[in-house]
Amino acid sequence: MKRITVIDYGAGNIRSIERALKKIGYSILITEKKKDILEANNLILPGVGAFKQAMDKLIKLDIVDAIKNYCKSGNPFLGICLGMQLLCSNSNEFGQTEGLDIISGTVKNISEKKKFIKTTKIPIIGWHQVKNSKKTNIQINEENNLFYHVHSFYCDLQDEENNLFHTEIDNMKICTGLNRENVFGFQFHPEKSREQGIDLLKKFCQIH
Repeated sequence: MKRITVIDYGAGNIRSIERALKKIGYSILITEKKKDILEANNLILPGVGAFKQAMDKLIKLDIVDAIKNYCKSGNPFLGICLGMQLLCSNSNEFGQTEGLDIISGTVKNISEKKKFIKTTKIPIIGWHQVKNSKKTNIQINEENNLFYHVHSFYCDLQDEENNLFHTEIDNMKICTGLNRENVFGFQFHPEKSREQGIDLLKKFCQIH
């Protein structure tokens, strides 16, 4: 049975991801150890909460370089929600904080979008359509494309080629998926998004 490695750094929605992965037939290793991260076949970085606090936890555990080196290895990596945002160069949440800088871009509040209107409720919470922005081996089935979102920030990418998915809310087009080579990110929660979310997780796990 193929094993999926999930990083536990105290800022992730670990148990629901574990249940979702077990549902599709994978064994799970939940870890914070460098060795386990570097030896993973498929690696997931979950996350909920604030960007700076999450980065501080990764730094305290001394696993930032291990994550970066893993992403350079060519093996599949997935960041979920805050885990996706941490892939970016920096965030302006509560001041400027450096991220993992694996995909160039800045994490900004949705209220900074040019088309933002004051009636838009932040955080974005609930079920929203997600659409493909480019073709990869992980694609949204656009006949079943509602996914569960909980976020106030979005990734403002330096290169739109790294934009995997997008969601339109009140005429704002928001990046809700990242991809650069073997590295993927989902802004929404696939583990909370019924069969369509489980299907996306399965596609990620089947890489390699």
